[in-house]
Amino acid sequence: MRFLLIQPPFVQLNAPYPAVHYLDRFLRSRGHGTTVRDDSAGLFRRMMEPESVRRILNDAEASLAGRPAPDPRSALQTARYLSYRDRWADWAGLLVRFLSGGDPALAFRLSRVPDDLPLGSRAESFLEERDG
Repeated sequence: MRFLLIQPPFVQLNAPYPAVHYLDRFLRSRGHGTTVRDDSAGLFRRMMEPESVRRILNDAEASLAGRPAPDPRSALQTARYLSYRDRWADWAGLLVRFLSGGDPALAFRLSRVPDDLPLGSRAESFLEERDG
């Protein structure tokens, strides 16, 4: 017997979700044929393509236009993130490739915290506390 196992999209990627893969292994050990499709990882990869990142940020900016920010800090952070849209788009694909094991050399570049790497407020605070 053959089985198609599908991991649905929007499963939290930073949490373990190997059930479909355990089931795949179990079924194969019993002599069944299986095909596994991980739509969660696939959707994430598509969302992290440079053009997708730009579109998401453009759509977010359009959605927020004319709406008051809840507080000045939120307004500043939102404007900051949106102003980095090209940096986010440029780095997103690189980071996904690195995290997928496709570009281990990027680790050295990341360790040097390149100037074009967009950082959030927590990362900037962390680096400032450590002089760097």
